[in-house]
Amino acid sequence: MLEVLLQVMITRMLGLAGYGTYSTWVSAADLVYWVLFSGITKCNTFYLSNKGTELRRFKAKYYSRYVLPVLTTLALVLALRLHGHSTNYRDGTSGNGP
Repeated sequence: MLEVLLQVMITRMLGLAGYGTYSTWVSAADLVYWVLFSGITKCNTFYLSNKGTELRRFKAKYYSRYVLPVLTTLALVLALRLHGHSTNYRDGTSGNGP
């Protein structure tokens, strides 16, 4: 019920285009959650249920194979977006002609 009221309020306040944007972002967030969190949780549970699996070794593999690459990629993307790559030269031109 609360979800329906929220959708009606968003549609009235932002119009159909605003509701479309809201709906798109909520769907994207749902997809990311389902793929990343739910999928990883199920895989981890299955892996840890095997005999002879040590939690310490699992954590080390998990962080080195999944967490570290994701954090590194996010940091790189943020650094590139924040810093940007300027093609301006010292003389104020962009190098694309006169």
